[in-house]
Amino acid sequence: RIGLSDKNLDVLSATLFSESSQVIKAERDPREYISFTLDNGLPCIAIRDRTSAKSSASLDIHVGSMYDPAAIPGSAHFLEHMLFLGSKKYPEEGSFDALLAEHGGYSNAYTASENTNYFFAVSTDKFEKATDMFAQMFTSPLLTMSATNAEAHAIDAEHQKNHQNDGWRIEQVKQNLATPGHPFNRFGTGNADTLLKNVSQSHATLVQLYLGHYCVKNMHLTLLSSNELADTVKLAKEAFKDLRTTCEADNDENVGLGEAMAKTASMAYAPPYNQSMLESMVSIETLQSGHSLTLLWQVPPQEYHWEEKAAEYVGYHLSQIGKGSLTSKLKSKTSGISGGLGESYSMFSTFEVEIELNEEGAKEKDQIAA
Repeated sequence: RIGLSDKNLDVLSATLFSESSQVIKAERDPREYISFTLDNGLPCIAIRDRTSAKSSASLDIHVGSMYDPAAIPGSAHFLEHMLFLGSKKYPEEGSFDALLAEHGGYSNAYTASENTNYFFAVSTDKFEKATDMFAQMFTSPLLTMSATNAEAHAIDAEHQKNHQNDGWRIEQVKQNLATPGHPFNRFGTGNADTLLKNVSQSHATLVQLYLGHYCVKNMHLTLLSSNELADTVKLAKEAFKDLRTTCEADNDENVGLGEAMAKTASMAYAPPYNQSMLESMVSIETLQSGHSLTLLWQVPPQEYHWEEKAAEYVGYHLSQIGKGSLTSKLKSKTSGISGGLGESYSMFSTFEVEIELNEEGAKEKDQIAA
């Protein structure tokens, strides 16, 4: 077996994949890392954690709810659900989850605005089998029409659950207030109304999203195991070798944002909120008791300035409680003040200050906001 000296890592890099590099890590981090690119172009990171009782993997796809066609909200989320329902190599629905459950594992996924992330964990002795099943979800998913109806109802149940969560409700209000036609102005979860209005069209759209965006140029893979790095890299190379290397993205607005967003998202669209909306106050009736005031500023995308952390710096000072601080000036009307990044995407970010108000503060929210 190949060891982990710098010399042997160089050998590993040269023999197992076309492009690789070691990962900068904290001095006291005992884990071992290597970053590499498979021959098909898939960027990967392998991690060895000798103390881990389980092995895991995560595949991130650069496509999310902002890619939904306006006519069928929730399409990217729908595709996320459908990918778990069998592949050509493993067609039995539920076989992946059954393997994981039998060997102390689990799987899950989430659809965000600009990406969708899939992940699983399992006992290390079944890592090879589970990774192959996982890879086949993206290589050759069935995406059958027969599963469409049942899975759309599962998404609808998820949406109904979100009705009882103030965080989800507030987030949807933020999206609804965006300029109509902007990709942030979406209903990303989807429900029975959006996905079952025309089942054949919904099915065709999720297939288009898969063909248009689920290829290696939009993917990043991470694997973690107690196995040696050489073994994990070989596993990745074998399991993910047949992923599609090209996407069939369509620039037609009816099937999503396509290449326009994938290439120049930050330039393709203006920020979501117009000036009149930024100068307005919106009241939201929550399910939970209590009062809060959120001040929102639309700012340039901060993900390109992650090293400076300007929003965290400003937020830190706003949340101070010492003499002369905002908190000290409002202490009779608030129970806490915090600030930092709210939304953060490739095309825009928001800086938000949240002020928890008591009953007296709620009556004076206009003066506090001013």
